Amino acid sequence: MSRAIPNTNDIRIFRLGEDSILRPNLINHAAFGFNRLRFGTHPAEDALGWPAKIGLTGVNERGVFPGLNIAGQDSYGGTEIAYGAQNNFDVNESLNWIKGKHTLKFGFEYLKMMSNDVSRGQDTGSLSFNNPETALPGSQAGATGAGMASFLLGWADSGEVHVYASGSYER
Repeated sequence: MSRAIPNTNDIRIFRLGEDSILRPNLINHAAFGFNRLRFGTHPAEDALGWPAKIGLTGVNERGVFPGLNIAGQDSYGGTEIAYGAQNNFDVNESLNWIKGKHTLKFGFEYLKMMSNDVSRGQDTGSLSFNNPETALPGSQAGATGAGMASFLLGWADSGEVHVYASGSYER
């Protein structure tokens, strides 16, 4: 089983600016900027298909290893597969006018942010194994039992599968 699922980030930044002295007392500054961030969590081929390999049904059987949360141990698996791109545009204009002892400043800034994200969520599920399943009957909560014993016996305390759908349109 591959423990590592690589994250990729690709960042592109472009800036353009110009300062102009229109007259000795009139200075103009204009700038344009563009940022693009592309990111993703891309599992390697050997990191896929684990639910089918271990006989887990009712989830995406071609996905990554399901999340395991074992009380008193580390958490394993459950990596979310996600892809996305974000674009940011920035236009900035300012004008400084010096008149005697006074300085007047005028300007504006326009920002536009665009985000396109796709996430499959934790579509292979997540299982939690805690102490109560292997605790002595009638014992105080948490006093006996072991999360690892519950895991080895296959007695999950809880399980969940995340399914999400969303859509939006802006004009």
